[in-house]
Amino acid sequence: HHVATHHKGNKIFIVGAKTAKELVYLEQLKQMGDTIVSTDDGTKGYNGFVTEILKKYLQEKNLEDIHFFNCGPEIAMKKADIIERKYTSPEKIYHLVERMTSCGEGICGKCSTPNGKAVCIDGPVFSAVEFTLGQYTRDKTGRKVKI
Repeated sequence: HHVATHHKGNKIFIVGAKTAKELVYLEQLKQMGDTIVSTDDGTKGYNGFVTEILKKYLQEKNLEDIHFFNCGPEIAMKKADIIERKYTSPEKIYHLVERMTSCGEGICGKCSTPNGKAVCIDGPVFSAVEFTLGQYTRDKTGRKVKI
């Protein structure tokens, strides 16, 4: 939501959740740009994943100078990243990375990414050049968990 309010230019939002009850900021996003909704269970919008909509949307449109801002589960961002790289360079793809933190100062390593960046001080937003998605995430204790 924060990025959307500060980014200039046309905006297209592809918003998804497991069910309609979990959708957030929908009305605010609709006021800022075209909004496409999907739910895993089909209770609102497209019945399926946002990455399916993203792929279809990009195939049908002839968009120029696209920037992507992704948030959500890391596995979904990884799938989106693969699709988006066909339409723009990694420098124009951004991921909001979520990690549990303890110290908030980059000391404990609990929130570190595969390339050693600390989400708490170096992020949470990383370009696709800086952050490789999908190798692992971390649990609440900071232990690496394969995706």
